[in-house]
Amino acid sequence: MNSLDLALSLHRQGYLESFRLQLLQDFLDLGASDRGAFWCLAVMLATSSGNLCIPTYPLGLRPLLESSLPEEELGFLLQELQEFRAEELGDLLGTYTQGEVIPFCPFIYLDGYLFLHAHFYYRQKFLESVKKRKGKRKPLVEEHSLLPSLKALLRQQNPPTAEQLQAVLMTGLLPLVLVTGGPGSGKTTTILAILKMALQGGIEPGEIRIAAPTGRAASRVLESIQGRMADSDEQGIAEIESSTIHRLLGAGSRGFYHDARLPVPARLVIVDELSMVDVTLMGRLLDAVDPEQTSLVLLGDPDQLPSVEAGAVLQDFLRIKDETSEFQETLDRIYDLLRVEFPDFPAPASGLPHGMSGPGPGNRERQPGHTPSSSYPSFSVFLQGSHRFGGELMDFARNLREGSITPQYLVQRKASLASGALSGEGLGFISSQEVSLTSLLLSWMDLWPLEDFYGEGLTLQYAFEHLNRGRILSPVRRGPSGVESVNRACAQIVMGRLHLHSSSDWFSGMPVMLHRNDNLRRLYNGDTGIVSAGPTGDLLAYFPSTEGPARSFQREALPEHEPAFCHTIHKSQGSEYERVLVLLAGLEGHRASLSRELIYTAVTRARKKCILYGDERIIAEACTHSLVRETGPGFAGAF
Repeated sequence: MNSLDLALSLHRQGYLESFRLQLLQDFLDLGASDRGAFWCLAVMLATSSGNLCIPTYPLGLRPLLESSLPEEELGFLLQELQEFRAEELGDLLGTYTQGEVIPFCPFIYLDGYLFLHAHFYYRQKFLESVKKRKGKRKPLVEEHSLLPSLKALLRQQNPPTAEQLQAVLMTGLLPLVLVTGGPGSGKTTTILAILKMALQGGIEPGEIRIAAPTGRAASRVLESIQGRMADSDEQGIAEIESSTIHRLLGAGSRGFYHDARLPVPARLVIVDELSMVDVTLMGRLLDAVDPEQTSLVLLGDPDQLPSVEAGAVLQDFLRIKDETSEFQETLDRIYDLLRVEFPDFPAPASGLPHGMSGPGPGNRERQPGHTPSSSYPSFSVFLQGSHRFGGELMDFARNLREGSITPQYLVQRKASLASGALSGEGLGFISSQEVSLTSLLLSWMDLWPLEDFYGEGLTLQYAFEHLNRGRILSPVRRGPSGVESVNRACAQIVMGRLHLHSSSDWFSGMPVMLHRNDNLRRLYNGDTGIVSAGPTGDLLAYFPSTEGPARSFQREALPEHEPAFCHTIHKSQGSEYERVLVLLAGLEGHRASLSRELIYTAVTRARKKCILYGDERIIAEACTHSLVRETGPGFAGAF
């Protein structure tokens, strides 16, 4: 079997998209040998599951490819990849040397790793942009204004923690700050404190921008900030807008308006949910935020899933090893001045817990449970503790980090539908061997009474208030417990109860999620809305807006979309729900893609209640498997 035969077989089985199959044919036509084409195919398969590159030594290939093709085909491909020879790719391959121009070739070779050109280009943009932010420049807020702002924060009824104050102080001085922490660790409180410091230091509200990868995440961070504001808080905070990163960068039909030549006009840019950002978007963002004029604050949870698209940006930030910040003397001096008035205020803890990622091709220097004091970049702060996330959910997250989730742990939390397993609070487990998916979905849909949520009586205000009461999450799109099947089943349940015709798949109360961007209408992948009757009685899709009233659209005007009773765990990032049902049944063929990052992300979407549905052995096995993404060399020694 040659490379094209293997690619055709994978295409027929649904493992290789049509455009990648065509690319492989093009590479062969352009001079790649059959052996070289196997390497081309391996890179494309690895990048389709989120990797930026592959190593050119056989030992590191299996974990990067095992979720991308069946075992038989994987074994055959690995046999063909025993030795890498650059000449097998001919003119398709260019070798990059540090400091030189990136060769204009489809594939780039660097220190034993093989990249697609586009991914390598944005990876280098990412690295170079971070380097630019290491030099000295004028601080966001001058020291004589910064100190009074910090003292004002410490005099509050609920003063910031040492780590939160450190993030505020670093934002005032540094061009780049990375803030990491788990659910409820105080990231929103930190953002609010940073905003107060900036406004008191003379920054205008219009010079501050808040952004997130999706519309829902952008709305939620603004809602969270406003929910924590006291009457005495700076009025200017209410004037600050949030948006998607795409909108911040001026995304349009011809690309992005803002770049290095025309940067984002702001003094302070805050970006939440960093783990969702892929390497291409991160490269564009860093390029468009001028380090000489703008402070950039990035926040995220290192234990969450990485982006849907290629890259592991947050983990790559944490892999950066640099020298002590050139602002360290200033930081120490300000802390000394603060302790004159606040002698009991503790210094921030040294060392950053890295989260759950264990050793792997892309994370070789990061060992589970190890928190060295000098392993993380000088511009980073780790927020400890949890304020909104407690009880059984917090216990589960902690046990997940420690690798102590066992089948027995889950069985001890087994619940039945008869006992009201879907209501209340905490973590529950429902065995797929004892409860059918149909019965489970019928009980789940009972939580939303028809007279309140569906049909002609629905009001838009009620719909938005309750849109995020609960959500079903699945790791896959296809299969019995996949997103597509579950959405059809839930829609059928509602239509049956409303006595609608089976051909009517658009009804009042139906949640919808977008899967494509429409920059012209400012609708973005991941945005969630609700179907409701418009002024003339026609059913419209309404989407919440941070700028005023909800925006409505005819169904025909929407980009690609689907019902949102259920969506993938990846799509849930940046959102919170009162209760979450996680479907992990019938996934025997997807074990390689199940990981503790995936389980953690799903469980931490719940504020009150989370139910795990599946086989306790498969779930426990997933909780011991750490996701591996290869992003290549150069992070540890480049700074």
